[in-house]
Amino acid sequence: MSTTDPTISTYYAVPVKLRGTPVDTTMEKCCYFDSGWISAEATALRDILDQNMVAIVQVEPQNIPDRVAQFIATSGFEINKSVLLFSAVAKTLGGSGGMPNLFLAREDDVPQGKSWSVVIPVAPTTRRGVILVFQFPEEGAPVQLIATDDPEVESGSSN
Repeated sequence: MSTTDPTISTYYAVPVKLRGTPVDTTMEKCCYFDSGWISAEATALRDILDQNMVAIVQVEPQNIPDRVAQFIATSGFEINKSVLLFSAVAKTLGGSGGMPNLFLAREDDVPQGKSWSVVIPVAPTTRRGVILVFQFPEEGAPVQLIATDDPEVESGSSN
């Protein structure tokens, strides 16, 4: 779904809100899924390919597999289709890794549709706290920016 390098550990971020919430600018959290669309904990986005980076990708809502949408619905949430990945901020936890901290989302056009991604570098044996920033509305000039307080990414060799 994304042209993100297949040698980079990739996780899909799906912004969600409580089911039935009428306000489009409400976002409870993101649900995360690995490259096979298997649910992943927000605090366990690991660089499993030992490339010292993790990609976080948002795809167009219609490109989210039905089984994933059903999983989200049975969890009491619905996909927020009105927000778009704008950027990310990362901080190395427990020390200073001398790594970049601000990342603007990149838009990719692929045959299946569009996707937006950020690639977060992570030094060996470290973890990074990440804040994803989404824009509302998903098209046109942003009217509002909405931040998440998750996830954490870590190198494949983290303890």
